[in-house]
Amino acid sequence: MKTRVTIVLITVFLFSCNLDTEKHQDNLSSLLNGEWIFYPEKTNEFLPPPPTAFPPLAFGFCDDKIEFLNGFTKLKIDTITWERSIINKGSITTYEIREDSIFINSPFDGKWEFKWKLIAIHPDTLILAENDTMIFKMVRLKYNQDTLPSFDQIVYSRSGCYGYCPILDIAVSSDNKVYVQGEGYVDSLGFFSATIDSCLTNFIFSKFRKADVLNLDDEYSFGPTDNEAITTTYIKNGKIVKTIVDYGKFSTIELLWAYTAIENVLTKADWNRIPYDEPFYPKLHYYTFYKDSLILVLEKSESFYLWTELRKANLCEKKFLPKYNVWFSGNYIYWGPDPNEKRIHKNKIHEIKSDGRFFTFQYENGDSVTYDIGYNFIDRNFTEDDFKIKTEYDF
Repeated sequence: MKTRVTIVLITVFLFSCNLDTEKHQDNLSSLLNGEWIFYPEKTNEFLPPPPTAFPPLAFGFCDDKIEFLNGFTKLKIDTITWERSIINKGSITTYEIREDSIFINSPFDGKWEFKWKLIAIHPDTLILAENDTMIFKMVRLKYNQDTLPSFDQIVYSRSGCYGYCPILDIAVSSDNKVYVQGEGYVDSLGFFSATIDSCLTNFIFSKFRKADVLNLDDEYSFGPTDNEAITTTYIKNGKIVKTIVDYGKFSTIELLWAYTAIENVLTKADWNRIPYDEPFYPKLHYYTFYKDSLILVLEKSESFYLWTELRKANLCEKKFLPKYNVWFSGNYIYWGPDPNEKRIHKNKIHEIKSDGRFFTFQYENGDSVTYDIGYNFIDRNFTEDDFKIKTEYDF
């Protein structure tokens, strides 16, 4: 132990020689600008812990602002109803360099708090210390933005978990339009729409572009049960070009960072509430298409994307030849009780018929409404191979 402490102290001394805070005080902010991720020292003694156990460390500097991959969240418990929700304060705050240390302004109480001591800065390496013995190295992330994909819309969904993981959907379009559904453990429950600042839109889309999602796997999974599933769907020219299912947050650091970025809209927009049943969408369920003995269960983000398309559709009285029965499959990732509030619908749904373009919702009281989304949703986004044989477990 004595030898290890001696090595650490020598390391601190050597790195300290690389940082003349008095000489470079004015240049430190520009040297820090960029995005940094933790670089673990690789050994043969152990495997790195899963990200669900220890969230990855990454942050970015831009002028006087610092952005954290994991954002600023904490659990809120109502002392009267005992209902639980997650307070989200975004992921960006201001920071200051004081001599050889970095201080951040807490979004929760506005107080300045010590974060790290600066040990050394190199073009691609940053050495920080939390205390005398906790020293770690960060490496700079580099991207070629010209080679990364762009999208027209990104839909982000969280399924919930065994615990208090937020259950929500967020759809952001490149024209700054946003739709949100809050299902559980969030402050705003129900459906909302907003128009956000183009800078925030560009920030969100930039994060997902940096994740290079078209070259990622379609599915990531970390073994233990009770984790949440995060699904993201990417739309280009009105077509789904990729959906990624990430169970247990086991995808890349860049994609995890993009998750935090898109959740920033929850704290940055002036929301307009959308009444329930416009269109009908039951809580904790996804759209599912039935065709004879075949079934297509949309992923959560794909289902919410369809809801946004129905939301924007024209109402009509078109008569069409139905090709699909449409119903709702339960959220089988989340097994807990319906959190926070029960959703009360004006009418009970009897059936939904569709040919892919037109969707007729028939209610039990005899009322009906038909939506025309202007194109065939199934033909554009899926193939026959995406349908599976219906089993006794499919409702």
